[in-house]
Amino acid sequence: PDGQIFTLGELVDLNGRILPFYFSRNAQNEKKEEEGRAGINNRADQETIVALRAELSSLTEKRRSAIDFPKAVIFWHVVEKERKEFGSASYWNELQMKYSVHLVKYLIQKYPGMSVMCVSVYDLHAKKLQRAINDMLTKENLTYEFSRESICTTIDAIQGADADFIIVNTVRCNLSRELGSSGSEDRVNVALSRAKRSLFILGDAHTLTSSESWRMVIKKITSMAKNGEAQIAVGAPRAGPDSELNLNV
Repeated sequence: PDGQIFTLGELVDLNGRILPFYFSRNAQNEKKEEEGRAGINNRADQETIVALRAELSSLTEKRRSAIDFPKAVIFWHVVEKERKEFGSASYWNELQMKYSVHLVKYLIQKYPGMSVMCVSVYDLHAKKLQRAINDMLTKENLTYEFSRESICTTIDAIQGADADFIIVNTVRCNLSRELGSSGSEDRVNVALSRAKRSLFILGDAHTLTSSESWRMVIKKITSMAKNGEAQIAVGAPRAGPDSELNLNV
């Protein structure tokens, strides 16, 4: 509220590698800068700082023009409390799993030959989701041209991998809005940078917005939705292959 967001947060270079979030100067930062300038007595140092600031501003402006989400972004507001298993420090979310299984089925049927990947911070959730997807593929007798075992992974294990469709399972949903490692800026960056065509984000907006990184992402998606560049969904996905999603692929 005390500073305008410089960029939304997904800065991508030509190789598609995610770059850090950039923020505008706010009142607190300006105060710190002022205090820092007060301690500089050497005019040459001041001129050097001015030159560096101008160079950084120019670099930031160039990177700003590279901000890009995939062709389609869909945020699915999913409200169901996270779960833990006895003796485990990890979390999983049953409703996000059900939605993900539905989406994987839809995407494989609708876009054969394209890759799908579900990612989550939590290993427990990823393993449970992988089993559920394997069961669905077997039951529906669906052919997936890529390795079944590569459909689900954790964000920490995704290093360098990408897919046509990425389904991000944020998992956490609680009244105290605790996100844990799901709110890590690095992990948010990784999660948002792996989709080549369409990005699905499943999560509880109330919990996610306790994180500055996710708050910026949701703000951007909301803005994009107003211009028809993204979709925000609430409630269960409709069943059946006739359930159309605007993926622009």
